[in-house]
Amino acid sequence: MNTYFSRYAYQGKLFAEKPARPLHLSVVIPCYNEPDIIPTLESLQQCAPVTGTEVIVIVNEPATCRPEIHRQNRVTLQEIARWRQGRALNFNLLVHHLVAPAKTAGVGFARKVGMDEAARRFEEAGNRHGVICCFDADSTCDKNYLTAIYEQFYLTSPRPHGAAVYYEHPYPADSRLREGIIQYELHLRYYVNALRYGGYPFARHTIGSTMIVRSDIYQKIGGMNKRQAGEDFYFLHKLMPMGAFIELNNTTVYPAGRVSDRVPFGTGKAMGKWLQGNSPALTTYNLQSFTGLKQLFARVEDFYRAEDKALNKILAALPESGQLFLQEVSFSRELARLNRQSKTVKTFVNNWYRFFDGFMVLRYLHFVRDHFYPDQPVVQEARKLAALRWPGVNISNLAGELLTLYRQQDKGL
Repeated sequence: MNTYFSRYAYQGKLFAEKPARPLHLSVVIPCYNEPDIIPTLESLQQCAPVTGTEVIVIVNEPATCRPEIHRQNRVTLQEIARWRQGRALNFNLLVHHLVAPAKTAGVGFARKVGMDEAARRFEEAGNRHGVICCFDADSTCDKNYLTAIYEQFYLTSPRPHGAAVYYEHPYPADSRLREGIIQYELHLRYYVNALRYGGYPFARHTIGSTMIVRSDIYQKIGGMNKRQAGEDFYFLHKLMPMGAFIELNNTTVYPAGRVSDRVPFGTGKAMGKWLQGNSPALTTYNLQSFTGLKQLFARVEDFYRAEDKALNKILAALPESGQLFLQEVSFSRELARLNRQSKTVKTFVNNWYRFFDGFMVLRYLHFVRDHFYPDQPVVQEARKLAALRWPGVNISNLAGELLTLYRQQDKGL
């Protein structure tokens, strides 16, 4: 085994069963306090099959979890056992009950344990380029989910390093919850499209149940992190700068749009907060924030080895919000470092976006939100952005119709 498995991977093999040869796809599902995993497994079972597919379910809990969570996990394990009994599965189903220390337990750790095991099994099967597909225990997918991934990662050239699968939240029956999930998904799509408008090169959706990565690349970037929330965002912002990252838009994942307290933020938490409030509008980042970002990113190459006089002129042309943020992050020191490490302007630009990465973008947005541009209703900002991004398209005032437009544009329709 290589350095990754000896130094960084979760130690210990989870399953004695040998992997299939060939082994092409591994779908990893963290499952915590989940009362309804069977529809997820049924959805994968109904997919057009791909030879050499494994599904790894990590039923997980902290060692100090509440008794009712432990009971639910035991019920889940029993439900999975009953579901698979006597059934001819289109994939090899592997289930592990993970009891983790309270300090490390969470979705990031559970996802890591499953992805490390998938990578280990690909090595054992002699396929270092095997494809790890992240999924969630409350998600479903189109019937071509497996075949679309296989075709993209095995039958195209050059092969991608990773991908984000197109997604749509199903609309709940409850009208209040339905309006909440519409506005929340509109916020997610507005955010990514606003980053694209701003010129950010890694503007992609970071939804855990849509992530795909090749096993060799997974190991190269140090594997999954152990964060208890936001693990998908952090992982993808390590993966995307590796290049060859694509959007897979010819199939769809459907993450659940429901209330949940499993993680401190995300869809479930947002829906709980929405139901508890009485506001008719979800808010999002002010479009003015992205306009300032666009002005900054348009000048990136000009920062390369700029003399003091030229540098001061560049900075003076930026909005005050951008100038003050750069001061906040000690930009002069960082710029000197970037220039020392960059022999060409191309290298400088690559290094720039390792400095001004997805986390720095969020830091910028929070800074300008707090000091310059307060959050605004998502429908209002999404309409303004749509007019800039897609001139000539009819733009509705209704959240649902706006979301349909954003979905169509994201899917390339």
